[in-house]
Amino acid sequence: MLLLILFLVLGNSGCLSIGSVRDALLFRTEEQDVVLWKVTPPPVDVRWEANGLVPADTYSSTETFKVKEGARWIKLTYTIELPSSLLGEQKILNYTIYFEPEVTLRLRMPNNEIHWERNFTLSDSNTFTIQSPGDGIWTLRIEAKGYGGEAFGLEARDTLWVVVDLYEPK
Repeated sequence: MLLLILFLVLGNSGCLSIGSVRDALLFRTEEQDVVLWKVTPPPVDVRWEANGLVPADTYSSTETFKVKEGARWIKLTYTIELPSSLLGEQKILNYTIYFEPEVTLRLRMPNNEIHWERNFTLSDSNTFTIQSPGDGIWTLRIEAKGYGGEAFGLEARDTLWVVVDLYEPK
């Protein structure tokens, strides 16, 4: 009873806030802030560089990563450079080469539904974020076809770089 009176006097005098008096009387404790951290190394960090002209060089990869319950976001960053897309059709020594580079990125959720998919035929780079992703195994499928080589001292290659960053409770 004396403790109740003491809290009421301190609350009315301004020494304690009304909220802290209420919490003390109800035996409440402060909720701990969730500490989020960026998972390192990133669960996906893929680089590819084309090395062929005829036929085109291809790349295919399926990357999986686990998302913990309470994860805050997934950040997918991609840089795709397709300089061969500017060449189109080229005739070399009575031989015609059609330069048609292509990159497809497909991100699937744990329930196997496609969350995001994009097909690239020109250079592009971007970052997108998925807030409060569902927990479980996510899958990123990467398929690429490109050209690369060196001629007359010049080098040109189609390339891609995909990074998935994950921010989750520590």
